[in-house]
Amino acid sequence: MSKKINNVAVIGAGTRGYQIALHGAIKGFSVKCTDINAVSLVRADAFVDDYLVEQIANGDLTPEQVKQVRGRIVFVNSLEEAVQEADLVIEAIVEDLEIKRDLFCQLDRLTPPHTILASNSAAIASSNFAAATTRPDQVLNLHFFNPALAVKMAEVVQEAHVSDKTTAAVMAFCEDLDKEAVHVSGGYGGFTVQSGHHQ
Repeated sequence: MSKKINNVAVIGAGTRGYQIALHGAIKGFSVKCTDINAVSLVRADAFVDDYLVEQIANGDLTPEQVKQVRGRIVFVNSLEEAVQEADLVIEAIVEDLEIKRDLFCQLDRLTPPHTILASNSAAIASSNFAAATTRPDQVLNLHFFNPALAVKMAEVVQEAHVSDKTTAAVMAFCEDLDKEAVHVSGGYGGFTVQSGHHQ
């Protein structure tokens, strides 16, 4: 838990997931994204290529910068491969509690002890699945608004089981992403911002 977040894994290659992954790569993080659906991975990979070409055309990134970004983001079929070196895992899968519990149990087995396990969910609190791990103090909600590439805000939810150290590390990660992170502390009664950005 003492090391800085450098390597990020994103679980779920839907629109929210691949945008979180790409944003992380653009901001300098090494990112691996995985999904159980191979078609989703292909689609996400194609989106990254198209988006980066647009960034060159718009003058937002140089060809050399795009090459560097492309080298920092990888789409993989294997959950184990995606998370085995991660400092932070961000789950962005279906809003189903039992599926999330099963996933976080797997993540607990597959990741190094220091790894922070985050859920992008705006509907299911981490207190519902943190106990499926041996590190509940390192399990929390980190919610990015849609589209994650464009919306500056993110929410870091610190429930009673989440350590201050974990929260501080995730807040610092958001700062490195140039996100305006809102620290939501205490009980989980819904997120600070209720808007059309959620879905």
